[in-house]
Amino acid sequence: ETERKHRAVKGVEGGRRLRGPKRRRIGIMSAGERMVASAEVRSEYSQLRSSLQQLYAKLGALESDKSEHELVLAQLRELPGDRRAWIQIGGALCEQTVEQIIPILTGNLSAVRDPTILSTRKMQR
Repeated sequence: ETERKHRAVKGVEGGRRLRGPKRRRIGIMSAGERMVASAEVRSEYSQLRSSLQQLYAKLGALESDKSEHELVLAQLRELPGDRRAWIQIGGALCEQTVEQIIPILTGNLSAVRDPTILSTRKMQR
C-alpha cells in the first residue's frame, strides 16, 4: 500500500519511472503544482458561485416585476376603458386612458415574462 502511494507520487507506473512529457500527460503533479491548481479551482468556483447568486437576484427582480404587472393589469381590466389613468414612461408620468394603457402593460408583461421563463428553465438544468 505504502509502496503504491510512493510510486504515484514519484511518477512510477507499472514499475517504470516516467520522465519528461509523459509524466505531465498522465497528470502527476508536484506538491507546489497541486497547491496552485487547487487555488485556481477554488477561485473559479468562487467566481461561478458569485455569478450564480447575481443571476438569482436578477431573476428575483424579474419575477417581482412580472407579478406587479399582472396585478396592475388585473385591476385595470375591471375599470371602464375611458377612465383616466397614469403611466410612468421613463421618469415622467403620462396621463392616458385605461384602454390605451392596457396594451402597453401587456407588451411590458410579455417582455418581462419571456426572459423569466427562459432563465428559470436554464437554471433548473
